[in-house]
Amino acid sequence: MNFFDGKISQNGGTVADAGFFKAPLSGAPRTRGARKSSSGSVLRTSTISATTQARDMLPVDARVEVVEYLGNELQLLLSSNDKSYTARVSTETQTRPGASLRVGLDLRKLHVFDKQTEVALR
Repeated sequence: MNFFDGKISQNGGTVADAGFFKAPLSGAPRTRGARKSSSGSVLRTSTISATTQARDMLPVDARVEVVEYLGNELQLLLSSNDKSYTARVSTETQTRPGASLRVGLDLRKLHVFDKQTEVALR
């Protein structure tokens, strides 16, 4: 599971900003019990994939740090703007450490919560 510090902004729509990606959030976030300046977003490893063309996928450019071959899949340690995170991808993904790779974040599975109160915002 990947955790990223971020903020919610309302510039022309609700956006979760984690620094290296800005994810549009559909619908209004729930704010009761939340502090405006301390929200964070949670991404599960399975929501980051090598597919960027599918609907509701947010493309993110990453650098491959480590590739671990696990038989039917690869576990990748990726970095973007000094943030490290993991992704599980198919063995059809051809990559190596040091390579650039565009991955997709599944916005349907993006969970946003207040870091201090742990109240779910989305």
